[in-house]
Amino acid sequence: MQEKARENFDAAHDALCASRPNAAANRFYYSLYLAVIVELERGKGKSPRDYNLNERSVDDEGEWPHKTLVYRACRDADLKDPEVSLMAELHGQRVTADYKPFNADEGILGVFEPRIRNLLEGLGVLLT
Repeated sequence: MQEKARENFDAAHDALCASRPNAAANRFYYSLYLAVIVELERGKGKSPRDYNLNERSVDDEGEWPHKTLVYRACRDADLKDPEVSLMAELHGQRVTADYKPFNADEGILGVFEPRIRNLLEGLGVLLT
């Protein structure tokens, strides 16, 4: 999954450079989402069921619901307050990009990119 996190970051960077903020928001968010899952599952031995989730909210594959990961599990991956806030902001940008009639904020994503890179590297995702 670390490779997928890296691929998503690279795709987000390329989308941002091409002024495609919706694609960038989606891929930046998923790069962190995947990296945090690796830290939780491999590093901390956690699963979605550790968060007392309704059986119907966790499928047989153990998929992490987005709001659970962003708003509850990030701290268990040792993310600090600014990193948790970054994850929450990216989740909001992704929701905007995917479900709202307006675009994700290209300027905010540009400001976030170096912070995302640093967080990914801190989670063991080696970027080029």
